[in-house]
Amino acid sequence: MYYKKRDNAEIEAELKKYAEEILGSFKNIRLVKSQATYLLWLDCTAMPLKGDALAEDLRNKTGLYLSSGSAYKGNGAGFLRMNIACPRSRLIDGLERLGRYSESCGS
Repeated sequence: MYYKKRDNAEIEAELKKYAEEILGSFKNIRLVKSQATYLLWLDCTAMPLKGDALAEDLRNKTGLYLSSGSAYKGNGAGFLRMNIACPRSRLIDGLERLGRYSESCGS
């Protein structure tokens, strides 16, 4: 049986594409196009909370740990950073939690 070993870049590209498809259905969270491979920047400026308060509320209500964009200075307060270098099942779980949180916040 022939087995093609996939490198990390190929796997990360697949996970990023999957995440982009899911995030496209969210009303108040948008994916920011970037060169990063396994890190996603999420534009959450349409959410009622910003910065650390948003990341903390998300963590408390869903158990999902995303980095607040405000930690990266500049105009990062309305953004979150999501690491997708994880098993696909964990990514799906995280995106589902993020989606439920997004819906609960309305827009």
